[in-house]
Amino acid sequence: GINSSIKDAIRREGLAIRRGRKFVGKVVSLKTKKTAVILIDSTTYFPKYKRYAKTRRKIHVHVPEGVELKINDVIEARPTRKISKTKSSVVYKILRREAR
Repeated sequence: GINSSIKDAIRREGLAIRRGRKFVGKVVSLKTKKTAVILIDSTTYFPKYKRYAKTRRKIHVHVPEGVELKINDVIEARPTRKISKTKSSVVYKILRREAR
């Protein structure tokens, strides 16, 4: 399927998936070549206030050659070696496609 072809593309680019955190987020920008910006929503616990707060952050993710992404796709990214100053993750799975 689509995700096995992504794994082949990762291998072709000589990237290895490292152990570590999986990032699941929504693609918000594809302006840069071979890079997607994903928005990660999560909740953080603040012990002082005994409350949870929603936090959001954006990370830059490498898009291997031959992988087609669109804005609003939900993807899983995995850590890899540093690719550039801001990129150290690679697209691993497309979980939900934006209606095309």
